[in-house]
Amino acid sequence: MPATGSWSGAVAAEPSSPGASHRQGAALVFSGVSKIYGQGASAVHALDNVDLTIARGEFVAIYGRSGSGKSTFLNLAGALDLPTAGAVTVFGAPPTHTLSRADAARLRNRQIGFIFQQYNLFARFTVAENVETPLVYAGLGAADRSRKVREALALVGLEELAARRPAELSGGQQQRVAVARAIVTGPDMVLADEPTGALDDDTGGAILDHLQSINRTLGVSVALVTHDPGIAERAGRVLTFRNGRLDGDERRSGAYGGEST
Repeated sequence: MPATGSWSGAVAAEPSSPGASHRQGAALVFSGVSKIYGQGASAVHALDNVDLTIARGEFVAIYGRSGSGKSTFLNLAGALDLPTAGAVTVFGAPPTHTLSRADAARLRNRQIGFIFQQYNLFARFTVAENVETPLVYAGLGAADRSRKVREALALVGLEELAARRPAELSGGQQQRVAVARAIVTGPDMVLADEPTGALDDDTGGAILDHLQSINRTLGVSVALVTHDPGIAERAGRVLTFRNGRLDGDERRSGAYGGEST
């Protein structure tokens, strides 16, 4: 599905501060979404006719074994890839397959924060410079960038380490930098792909605490991919994928991002 036209309605002229109050309606809608890699006998159906809606403010675990389709789901949700069939809608924007590359990039930069298992930090940059990167791409001035970086680092407790480089940090601290980078633009949604996979249990638990705090205090939707049932059970909702299909949808009463009793 080639991108067509031009659209800029879902992104603000300037990234908002963490804590922005524009969290209403659906964050993400999958309508009959399939993703097929390859052709003919070698075709792989990574996702098969998935229908779901994630509301703004939800904390959702995307759970399943390796090869279940959960990472493909995250790539489509973040407009990093396009569906073979069906439509993905993010924050009421036109379906992602109709967006131009520029508009899809703006959507990602201003409304979606990404966290990856391997941190993906620039080794030569300081902590502050790594967190600042999305703001540079967004075209903010130096003063605004500095303020937003301080705010984001404060939310993950790394203000005192702003001048250090990644090699001087522990794995948990590096992932907290990645969390700060993901929220610095004030996104409506954070997509996290196995963010605790390279960490020990205690450090991984601390990263989850930060994500849950961001979800609770800022109203940011969080979709977290995991194969660990212990991590999944901390979410307010668990979407279970199996062989490319949505195999379960459980809402957990009283959990972060879920309905309280």
